Amino acid sequence: MFGDNRVKEIELEDGTKIKTDGVFVAQGVAGSTDFAKKLGALTSKDRIIVNEKMETNVDGLYACGDCTGGLLQVSKAVYEGAIAGLEAIRKC
Repeated sequence: MFGDNRVKEIELEDGTKIKTDGVFVAQGVAGSTDFAKKLGALTSKDRIIVNEKMETNVDGLYACGDCTGGLLQVSKAVYEGAIAGLEAIRKC
């Protein structure tokens, strides 16, 4: 990783470099709900609470896929990820 006081770029194993505004490091077996709670998101048992736009109660924080509960299927994760991505773009 490259940068002064924050990560500005990462390099993948194949040498590809990606510019970034930051990085979240998840070490060990921390669950997504633990991280979401630390950010102030509402959770219920082992799922993150979202609305139909995949928005959490934290402005700018979206959740999708397995961490929102229900069917643990790739198709659900892809669908919800598309919704979250489009909503994030609309907010920019």
